[in-house]
Amino acid sequence: MAKSIESSSRSGQEKSLLRKLAPLGLLTVSLLVSLGAYSEKQKAFIKERDEGCQFPGEHNCGGKLIIHQIKPPAYSKKEGLDPDYPENGLTICSNAQRLIYSDLQRIPRDGVGKVMKQRGIKLKQGIPYWNTSFDMPMSTQATIKTQQAKTDGREFPTVKRRKKSK
Repeated sequence: MAKSIESSSRSGQEKSLLRKLAPLGLLTVSLLVSLGAYSEKQKAFIKERDEGCQFPGEHNCGGKLIIHQIKPPAYSKKEGLDPDYPENGLTICSNAQRLIYSDLQRIPRDGVGKVMKQRGIKLKQGIPYWNTSFDMPMSTQATIKTQQAKTDGREFPTVKRRKKSK
């Protein structure tokens, strides 16, 4: 019971944060996505491992490099999985990110709330809200890069997680 209260409280806090930050547009989405994302050390490992944009699809490579979680944190957590493992992360450019999340293209600043609401509905229904056609090639690329890093003696940083109080 405590767990469900904690979860509903957290989602309420995230919704409140979304409402406050919605006028900021895509920055809001990036912030919310990062709430369940890798630690700074883990992000640094992935960026160093990948050495630039690793998006496998044709695109006009450009924009800021980001650590993309192939299976989004909210979706993974709904399935009871921890999304923060090295084979779930890949360095891509912001132009590639727009191909994965087509719902982020050309939305007005005040439209972020609608996008997030639609994502929430799809999440509850177990329907991916991103373009899944890139998932397998990206996972393969991340796995190969992680294996190469291990061969070179580099290990993915672990994060100590606090145990939830009951």
